Amino acid sequence: MTKLADIQIRDPFLLTLPDDAGYLLFGSTDKNIWSGPATGFDCYRSRDLEDWEGPIPAFRPSPGFWSKEQYWAPEVHGYQGRYFMFATFTAPGSCRGTQILSAESPEGPYTPWSDGPVTPGDWECLDGTLHIDAGGTPWLVFCHEWKQVNDGTIVAQQLSHDLRTTVGEPTVLFAASEAPWSRALDVPSVADREAPVYVTDGPFLLRMANGKLIMLWSGFGDHGYAMGIARSASGTVLGPWVQEPEPIWGRDGGHGMIARKLDGGLILTLHQPNQSPHERAAFFALRETEDSVVLDVPFPGTGNPIDREDLVRRHNVTQQELDPRSPVSVGNGEFAFTMDLTGLQTLPASYPVGARGELPAGTLLGTQAQWGWHSVPPASPHDLAGSTVLYDSPRGPVPYVDMVGDIVNDRETGTSAAETWLRANPHRLDLGRIGFRMVRDGLDRGITPGDITQATQTLDLWSGTVTSTFTLAGQQVKVTTACHPSRDELGFRVESPALGSCLVVGIDFPYGSESWHDAADWSKPEAHSTVLDGQWVAHRELDDSRYDVAIAGEELVVEQTGLHSLRIAPQSRSTVLDFSLTFTPGEGGDCTPRGNNRHSGAAPAAGFDADPASAVVPSSDGGTGSRVAAAAAAHWPRFWTSGGAIELNATNDPRAKELERRIVLSQYVTAINCAGSLPPQETGLVCNSWRGRFHLEMHWWHAAHFALWNRTELLLPSLRWYSSILEASRQTAKQQGFEGARWPKQVGPDGRESPSTIGTFLIWQQPHPIYLAELAYRATPDREVLEEFAGIVFESAAFMASFAHPTGRGFELGPPLVPAQESYGFMRGEVSNPTFELAYWQWALRVASQWRERLGLDPVPLWDEVADNMVTPHVTDGVYAAIDVEPFTIRTDHPSMLCALGVLPRTGLIDPAIMKATLADVLTDWDWASTWGWDYPVMAMTAARLEDPEAAVDALLMTAGKNTVLANGHNRQTDSLPLYLPGNGGLLAAAALMAAGWDNGPARHAPGFPADWTVKWEGLVQAP
Repeated sequence: MTKLADIQIRDPFLLTLPDDAGYLLFGSTDKNIWSGPATGFDCYRSRDLEDWEGPIPAFRPSPGFWSKEQYWAPEVHGYQGRYFMFATFTAPGSCRGTQILSAESPEGPYTPWSDGPVTPGDWECLDGTLHIDAGGTPWLVFCHEWKQVNDGTIVAQQLSHDLRTTVGEPTVLFAASEAPWSRALDVPSVADREAPVYVTDGPFLLRMANGKLIMLWSGFGDHGYAMGIARSASGTVLGPWVQEPEPIWGRDGGHGMIARKLDGGLILTLHQPNQSPHERAAFFALRETEDSVVLDVPFPGTGNPIDREDLVRRHNVTQQELDPRSPVSVGNGEFAFTMDLTGLQTLPASYPVGARGELPAGTLLGTQAQWGWHSVPPASPHDLAGSTVLYDSPRGPVPYVDMVGDIVNDRETGTSAAETWLRANPHRLDLGRIGFRMVRDGLDRGITPGDITQATQTLDLWSGTVTSTFTLAGQQVKVTTACHPSRDELGFRVESPALGSCLVVGIDFPYGSESWHDAADWSKPEAHSTVLDGQWVAHRELDDSRYDVAIAGEELVVEQTGLHSLRIAPQSRSTVLDFSLTFTPGEGGDCTPRGNNRHSGAAPAAGFDADPASAVVPSSDGGTGSRVAAAAAAHWPRFWTSGGAIELNATNDPRAKELERRIVLSQYVTAINCAGSLPPQETGLVCNSWRGRFHLEMHWWHAAHFALWNRTELLLPSLRWYSSILEASRQTAKQQGFEGARWPKQVGPDGRESPSTIGTFLIWQQPHPIYLAELAYRATPDREVLEEFAGIVFESAAFMASFAHPTGRGFELGPPLVPAQESYGFMRGEVSNPTFELAYWQWALRVASQWRERLGLDPVPLWDEVADNMVTPHVTDGVYAAIDVEPFTIRTDHPSMLCALGVLPRTGLIDPAIMKATLADVLTDWDWASTWGWDYPVMAMTAARLEDPEAAVDALLMTAGKNTVLANGHNRQTDSLPLYLPGNGGLLAAAALMAAGWDNGPARHAPGFPADWTVKWEGLVQAP
């Protein structure tokens, strides 16, 4: 017997058998219904809707059957003593359509009954259903697909009484856009259409007990795939049809029908989630009302949906005293603003970022954008030639970008002028410091922490707004802070009697900084310019970087009070200051276009606005602070109710509540810092680290979780960036004698590599684009995803296959190289065959080959040859070594050998028993002080895949300095690295795997969590 949760099925159709004989469950049952050869349709038999026998082959096509792929949505209806299956088929050169099959037994086998599709031959149609009207006349009700008409429709056409053919002309009943709940589809494949796209799927008609006729149908709503109900005003199939305003099912599920149980009660069937291969059938009890049906209580085994608002808001961040490590931020993935306890950036020195060297501290209170970049003009041009060194390799000398100097204790020593400049430019800008000031005798005076009393600040995660209250100079101040979800616009509303006397808002602008930890240089006022025009727009110019800051609001006084200082105050003696600031990059120069890797179109449910044009223009209504807060408050509930959720608070283990807190807050901080059009820097848009440049080996940790949490639209913009550096990466590979594209390590938006004794020798970032693209495809398995990312997948694979070199043992990696565990940088010229990278090479090359198969392309024999013949990792004393040359394993930095079965699924190279011993060995005496925040999710994922859920939870919540998660949700590492977003992203990837499971993993619910935990989850995507 099989449980419902173990049956992959879309478009479920439940047939109640006569004579109390039980139920048959039909549906789209091929493992991949989107591409590749189709098998047919299976069904399952049950007496209790919980335990199922099967699969039972219901339809298998004959060799000459006209359709070979995409077999969808079978429905089975009893009619005139036979059983009829209505199913959707397609073939090259033919329109998709519904064909009728028939059988004498409800289980089949079904054979063609109609001569091909009964839907119009020149229409793209799907999901036909049978309706018998009050006079006994059969009707075909089907969808005219959006792919042909943009606004999908539901259509009816009379059938002959023998169901062999249609009679008369089709009649359009309604269009998808007529339903108030229906929303336009927002995916890359429809971005260039001339009109919005609305989807219709899965019509099903029900004659209620009172004789009224209703129709269930599916489309897309605010929270993804959904089902609504239409009512026939005439009681006949021809309507007119009246749409109910709200969907009966509104979140990531649909294509259902209404069945009658053996006891006579009604149940709604649907599939959820809407992503392959994770969809499962679900049943919910219904009851009839006078005009429609409504959900009664969830059918046994399905559980109540998570109350997401309650889940999110119980982890709001409230602070009542200044915590120098834990400021909160607002943002939209492309732009973010981090504030102190005043709701502005009044006290930057109180939130320090430690320097790596003798420089002054920076600040956590940054205003940063993905587009905000700057380069200090060099005294003379610099290039990488002076740092290029020939290294011996199995193929002969190979040029690598190295360093004349070195990095010792995280500090650059002995570097040349060229290396210093190349590592520091371009660097990310701090776009402005916005804080309160007191005006005394016409002069601005700063505010100190001692001036602030009775403070309370709350980041309301559900609305994305921050409310700060405090007392200043004996007067109450209330500040509301928000960031617009689709523009780089900050909204502020200040309410205080102090505004009428002495309180103002100031904005100061710094020069760009080449410091490792600090984006602002305040020591060079002559090196840049700030000009405030009569429209309250501050025009900023720093060498070849230009951007504008537009101030908007009513009854304001805006003036330039210094070379790079502005003041904003209310007119007269108003007690309210309501204004916004919109940041916009200039054309050309070092600042890049905003969001230039996003597709145009309406904003997705979970994501932020994808339209660059609308993103950079201030709203025509003045864009006051309150309006910005209202836009944020409209967006964030959509974010939280889309995608996945995990709830743990019903678990008795006290660790569960802390883990739930970390999970919720990690979703917020990664959404505002990591969802932009560039791979993020490790400190996101809060403050600089590595001068704001991003590390491609960290991209998986920043962004893979978006796909696993069913928010793939937040991953795609940064994944698209690889295409912009594809040609440069091909040239890197070519110069080294390799095929394909070799991706760099530490870069700015231009993709130019940085001199390094470590970075250019890393190879584990090379398969990342393949993994990320595969996650995107698993979440949305359509051809458009394959075609968009095939280039970076295939070029990555081509490099990987040519980098591996054949020996008598098989295909090997290196030297030279540095593994993910960077402890071996000093011996980069001798390192070979790191355990993780060997497994990653095999897995990613096989995935790339699958992509070619999905696209109908010929295989590349070398890819398969390399994958099938990678050397096995080195084993020492029964555990996997990090590398296969002495010292084999240094017990510092990342225990990256664990990634080979944890981050990666099981491959032929890794023995689970040896990996289990390796995990135990790491946990015994690793140097935890030298680890990084993503190492703990690595251990959790490895433990989960080894079916040790207790160890998985222990790893996620291990007491260690680098595993600290602050009140604001950030993963602190050190004084100079005060937050670390790869740790948050890794936590989310691990939690998703532990809850939703992985391919071919244990069948039990939430297999990565202990069995005695109460884990509720929904909307997640199963891991590979």
